[in-house]
This record gives sequence, C-alpha cells and structure tokens, in this order.
Amino acid sequence: MDAKSTPNRLLTAYDEFGWKPVKVSRELKKPVYDDWQKITVPREDLRRHVEGGGNVGIQAGQVSDWICAADLDSEEAVRMAPKFLPETLKSGKQGIPTHWIYRSPGAGYRQFRDVDRTMLLELKASENGAGHQFVVEPSTHPEKGPYRWMPAFNPALVAEVSKEDLTSRLGHLAAAVLIARNFPPDGGHDYANSLCGYLLRNGTPCEDLEVILEACWPADKVRHHNVTGAVATTAAKLSRNEPVTGGRTLEGLAPGLPKALAKALGWAHREIELGKAGHESQGRHLTDMGNAERFVDQAGHKVRYCYEWGTWLVFDGARWARDVGGGRVRKLAKTTVRAIYREVAAVPDDAIRKATAKHASASEAAARMDAMLKLAECEVAITPDELDSDPYLLNCLNGTVDLRTGDLRDHRQDDFLTKIAPVGFDPTATAPLFTSFLERVQPNEQVREFLKRAVGYGASAEVSEQCLFINHGNGMNGKSTFQEAIAAVLGDYSMRAPTEMLMSRRTGGIPNDIARLKGARFVAASETEEGRRLAESLVKDLTGSDTITARFMRAEFFDFSPTHKLFLSTNHKPEIRGTDLAIWRRIRLIPWDVKIPPAEEDKKLTAKIQDELPGVLNWIVAGCLLWQDQGLNAPEEVRAATKEYRTEMDTLARFIEERCVVGESKEIQSAILYRAYKSWCDETGEEKQSQVWFSKRLSERGFERRKEGLVFWFGIGLGQDPQNPGPNLPKPEGPDQNPPDNERPANADKNAESAGASGRFGTVFRINSSENKVRVDNHKNLPNPPNLPKRSEEDDNRAGRPIVLDTDFTDPDPPPMFGGSGRS
Repeated sequence: MDAKSTPNRLLTAYDEFGWKPVKVSRELKKPVYDDWQKITVPREDLRRHVEGGGNVGIQAGQVSDWICAADLDSEEAVRMAPKFLPETLKSGKQGIPTHWIYRSPGAGYRQFRDVDRTMLLELKASENGAGHQFVVEPSTHPEKGPYRWMPAFNPALVAEVSKEDLTSRLGHLAAAVLIARNFPPDGGHDYANSLCGYLLRNGTPCEDLEVILEACWPADKVRHHNVTGAVATTAAKLSRNEPVTGGRTLEGLAPGLPKALAKALGWAHREIELGKAGHESQGRHLTDMGNAERFVDQAGHKVRYCYEWGTWLVFDGARWARDVGGGRVRKLAKTTVRAIYREVAAVPDDAIRKATAKHASASEAAARMDAMLKLAECEVAITPDELDSDPYLLNCLNGTVDLRTGDLRDHRQDDFLTKIAPVGFDPTATAPLFTSFLERVQPNEQVREFLKRAVGYGASAEVSEQCLFINHGNGMNGKSTFQEAIAAVLGDYSMRAPTEMLMSRRTGGIPNDIARLKGARFVAASETEEGRRLAESLVKDLTGSDTITARFMRAEFFDFSPTHKLFLSTNHKPEIRGTDLAIWRRIRLIPWDVKIPPAEEDKKLTAKIQDELPGVLNWIVAGCLLWQDQGLNAPEEVRAATKEYRTEMDTLARFIEERCVVGESKEIQSAILYRAYKSWCDETGEEKQSQVWFSKRLSERGFERRKEGLVFWFGIGLGQDPQNPGPNLPKPEGPDQNPPDNERPANADKNAESAGASGRFGTVFRINSSENKVRVDNHKNLPNPPNLPKRSEEDDNRAGRPIVLDTDFTDPDPPPMFGGSGRS
C-alpha cells in the first residue's frame, strides 16, 4: 500500500489483516471508551471518528494476531535500536521511527526506565487480553504532526519474534541506553571495568556485553581497549576466581544504575552483590562470614532484609512477604548448612576436607545459624522506599495489574511488591449484583461515576488529589456495604482505620494508626459520634504529599511518603471549625440519601458480593483509568453537598448573616461585636469560640481591624434583631446589672482604689495627659452613662496607669468627647 493511501483504505486494511483498531483521543492519546478492550468499532463509525479529528490505535495482543510495538521513548533508544532489534515495519512522526512493529505470540507488556524513572522504551503488548494499544496512521499528534508508516503499510514486513527473544533484545537495548545516559563525567576506565564486572558476574554472556558496550560507548570518550578488551580481561579474572570491581564501584560512579540495569536485563531478583572474588560457594571460608556468603549465593535471589522494619522478606512467587518470626528464612539457612557437606566431597586435600566436615557439623548449631543470618542481612538489604515503589502496580493472585493501562502481567520479583489483592484479575468478569446494588443506593449516575473514579484513584498509590472523601447518610443506605466490598477486593492495599484517628482528642498517644498508613492505599474509617470534631491539622497532613513521620509503640520514628487515601463513612458529619481553603479544598462530601426499607434489606448482601469480587476489581481498574483521563471531576451533587456542609459548619457566617450588616461605612468596637457573637451563640445553641478565633476568622473574611484608642472592626456592624426591634446590641451579661457585694470580685474595691477611681464592675481606661484622651482597654456592658471624675494633679502624674471607672460605652448616645461612633 503506497504512502498516499487514504484513511479509509488504511482502516479497511487493518480489518482485513486482523488488526483490531480502536478509537483514540487526539489530545490524550488514550482510547475514548472505558472498556475499549471489549468493544469492536464498526468501520464506518471509525471513519467518521477520524474525519472528525479523532485518532486510531491498534489493540495489541491476541485480538490483533499477536501484534505488538516496541515504543522508543528516548533519543538514545531510537539511535541504538538498529543494533539490537530485528528489521521490521515501523511507524513514527516527523520521519523518526519510534514504533517497531512485531508479531510475538504470548508477549506481555514491559517498560524500561532510567534511574530517575524517565521512560526509555516500552513493549506495548498483551498476553491476557486486558489490552495495550499504539497509535497509528491515519492519526495526528497534537504537537509533532501526522503518524506515518515506514515504509508504507505492509503487514508482510512485520517480523515474527518469540516473546523470549524480543524481551531479551529490548532488555539489551535498554541496558545500552542506561549506560549511555548515565556515563560519568570522569572515570571512563573505572566505568568500563565496573560495568564488566557487574554484568559478567550476574550472568551476561561476553558476546552480549560486547555488543551492548560497543553500541553505547560515546565516540568522544577514550575507549578502554576499545571496550571489548575490558570484557575479555574481566572474564579472565573471574575464571581464575580473582577479585574484580563491580556493583559497589558502579554505584559510586552512577548512583542507581546497577539496580536499573538489573531490572532491564531481567535479573534484579537474583542480583549478586559484588566486590567478592567469585560467586560459587566452593572456596568460601570456614567461618560465620563464609556461611553468610554461602547463604547469599544460594538464597539471595529470594530473600531481602529490611533494617527499618527489622524483618526478613521472602518472595513467595507472588510477593515479597514478611517472614514474621523468621521461620522461612531459618529453613533456607538449614539448607545452606546441609550444602556444606556436599562441599566436603569436592575438596581434594585431605586436611581441608576434614576441616570442612568439622565446620559443617559445627554450623548446625543454632548460634552459628543466627550468626550466619545476621552477617547476611547487609548483603541483601533493602529499604522501605524500594518496596512497592511503583504507584500504579496492583498485585493480584494471578499477576500484577498495571493501572496505567489495565493490563495484567506475570508476577515479577524485581517489582518488589509486598502487598496483594486476594482476587484474580479477569478482564471479562462482571459484577451484576454489585452494579444493581450501587444503582439502588446511588440512583444518580454522575455520583456513581464519581465514586468509581474516586475508588480507582484510591487503588493507586498516587496522592495528588489531596482529598478526604466523606460518605454521609443517616443509615440503612449501603455506604458501609460499599466500603466493605472495596476493602475486600483490595486486601493488603486497604486498611481499616479507627475513626478516633481522624477526630480531635484532648490527650495524645503513640500514633500506631499513623504508622500503619505506610504503604496503604484505600483507608476506610466508619461512623463518627454526633458532635465530634475533625482533627483538621492532622487531616491536612494526612491528605498532603509531604513526608510523614510516625512510629509504632516502643519503636523508633521513621519517615514515609504517603500513598493512602482517606474514606470516612458516617451518619454524622464531623465538625469542622476551620473556614480556610486549606481544609475545605480537601473535603468531598458524597451524599447517600436513599434509605433502604427494612423489608428490602438483604442481610447476606455483603457475603453475596464476595462472589463477584473479580468483577468489582474490574470496576475499580476502570475507575482508575477514568481518573487518569478525566481527574476526579466532582459532579454538581457532590459540590453542592460539600458547599452546604461548609455553610453548616461556618457559624461565623451565619452570625454575620443573622445579626450584622456589612458595608464600607460600617464600623464597630471589637468588644461589642464579640459580645454580640457570644449572645447569639447562647441563643442558637452554638459553641462559643475564643476572641482570638473570632478575630482571626473576621480577618480571613477581609474585615479590617484597627486600634484607634479602642479596637475597631471596619466594614461590619450590628444590624436589627427581627425578634427585638431597636438597636441590635448584646444584652447585659448576667441577670443583675448591680450584683450584691458577695458576688463581686474580692479585689474589685482594692483595684479601684489603687487605680485612683472607684467603680462597681472594673471598667478600665487609660488617661493620656498630653492628649487629654481616654482610651478603653477593657470594659463591661453597663447601663449607666459615663460619669468621669475630675482630673487632679495626681491623675496627671499617673498618666498611662489604669483607672477604674463605672461606665458603659455601649450607650446609644455617648458624650461628645467620645464621638458619635464611641471612639476616643
């Protein structure tokens, strides 16, 4: 087919050759349907999609006769690909062949990343039908222009390669790209030697290593024996069991490169730490250290030790499981000791043979095994940051789902996953009971779709949305059943948190619950008591992306990056006193308004849904794909419910609406406004907050606070109380404005006397003799008009000291010296 083939001819050709086309969005390069893997798009529909500006992809895998694509995402991969990959049909943009197309039965998706997680190349393939796709002609990249076949589309040019050969070739290409991209500024000689030692010791054949190094070694760098000389020299040293430089030197020259190479070449799970003479047990010293080396030789590919957790991890075929109690590792240690007896038979020297046999017998002692394991810990150490590090991998019983694509692949040791969802992934599974249940309790489709995206986001380890999801309803509405079903699917990735963790508490404690969040994704808490207050500062921390510090009881503090999302299911909304955006931008209140009548209640519903967990898992994975495509995108129902919640919690806003007037010309003394607020709280039953809180919240709303003798608020004043016509001023505090002597403060008269004036309630002023002004520092709401004493010479000498007066500055008709607004 020539280069001028029309779009319709290409779409027809794809059908004829058994390649399944899918609709793809031009902007996002993703399929336009959530379940695109299961949809066959009619050719005419596809043609209209293309004519309307849409793009086309080819679904990889068995549905397209096992077609797959090596997607080269880096310049180095494009440049070196011809040295590693078989010639085949290609596709790309701007004349650059970025997609190499192959037929490879059974091949699965692979990705190869740089040490900084930059994508280098991918194998877009699918061994299970879950699906990957790659964009082809007639499509247009939003920035780089049209996709073109190179040469013109001809399926006969597609090379057929076994999945093992293709994966190996791509791994070698990725290794070459890694070496080129991480070339140290200096030290080419040491770089070559350490690469050779590291790769040869871990089983890379000499001829393969020579190809890798020749392909990637920069032309402007001084070649070390043309590189291949380093390969031959290092191989010869290893054959003689002589020391060579390796992984530790390489790590020092290019941090992170050894592990990246191990993953690219597919042997991260059996990587051997370098710096030793060789890796065979024969020849090890007859010491505890020699035994530790033997243990690493024989079991190092399936054990790791985490110092931060104080525990061994053993790969069980699906995940790296914590070896609680150490029983599994001790079994492996016993196997290592038994193997020492086999060394005896291989030793030709009689004296050494006897010493080896004696050492084997002594090594059976528990103390010697403990010493062996203790010394082996550092050889296979791993940090928590290296475990479960990919936020989009979800481990299942039958493989690992890549949540970026919805594709399932085999379990891999080098993923270093410690968690597992107790469900097998089946892309064809459905959940009709779960679906009908959700439609019954959440009849609004937009809310259901939001829940789907929210839970899908919750299944990943991403925390970019920074949300607290609150499922709220008055009971008998299915919200708890919903959360239990999700938690059952996600298994180790879910965590049930006590509600107390999110509520404000007067007393602290060891934050075990916070420490348990490490590595969790879907964190569910249920039911708050009425009137409980949200621990707002803690919620801000827990829903953020900053590193969290926590510890378990009687353990040291440790830091971890958050992966968890909080889902609170409750009949009572927790109180939120904060009015700032920092807390409210995190809240998503999801209303559960449907109440299931007792006659319709199915007490076995939760158990029945357990039979549909693979279908529920599909719902979650689809939700994660939707979230990545659309974001959370809360519907109007959720936004409105959250807004109503915020208004309900904002008592100050209701006070202003009911008792105040707002405007540029309005002003009022701070103490009067605060007393009016307290009076309103008493009448409405709201909890009174402190004056500091009150002032801070007024400032947040843009009201100006100034001190002009007295403290005043500008832009706000008191309005009319509809239940009490006349000035809306706070009522006198207490039933009696002139309490009897036995209710007065014991030092009231003494204070008044020392201040130079008498008064019943201790209203405090300061006299400034130079300005002849009186400024109120604190005063009570008294009904009597001001009755200022005459100033004496003694008063002048006492300028600036407090004088106690019997007065009331809330009088609607104050004396002229205070002005119409009551200011000094």
